[in-house]
Amino acid sequence: MSSSSSQDQNPAPPNPAEFEELTRPAAEHALLAKLAGRWRAQAKFWMAPHQPPMESEGSIVGTLVFGGRYLMTEFECSEGMFQGRGTLGYDKVRGEYVFSWFDTMATGITHYTGKATPDGQRLEVVGTEIDPQSNKPVRHRLVTLLEGENRHRWEMHSTAPGQPEFRAMEIVYTRMA
Repeated sequence: MSSSSSQDQNPAPPNPAEFEELTRPAAEHALLAKLAGRWRAQAKFWMAPHQPPMESEGSIVGTLVFGGRYLMTEFECSEGMFQGRGTLGYDKVRGEYVFSWFDTMATGITHYTGKATPDGQRLEVVGTEIDPQSNKPVRHRLVTLLEGENRHRWEMHSTAPGQPEFRAMEIVYTRMA
């Protein structure tokens, strides 16, 4: 029979100052604030490589929540045929951005993780979802490029098993007044 020390059974309480520092927003959270607000969306979608894109318009509203720790987004296509919701944050413990997305074209939630460039002008996150038609995993690489205070570009690059990566979507966001 093995015995455990009382220290293993009763770990020391966390240092309150360290805990507070880990839960406070960091410099990386400033990127979230840059994406907050109301934006007009001009979207292009490619269903397959080398195909002409379909185009659509819409809007997205980004709202900072919990003291700037997260950006909650609500996207809506102007035709009303598509809606999506996302949450973007920076996880100080893991040292990376985290993003989750769900929409009206699926029943799952896709989770992404990634990094921003040191200047905070480019964010890249990667995640995998199961394609509902093929039932196979599809890797998505999402890139956000800040192009000034009132404009940013979002790209989705997709890779299906055994296929090369291709640009599946591009959305140019322009801040609304």
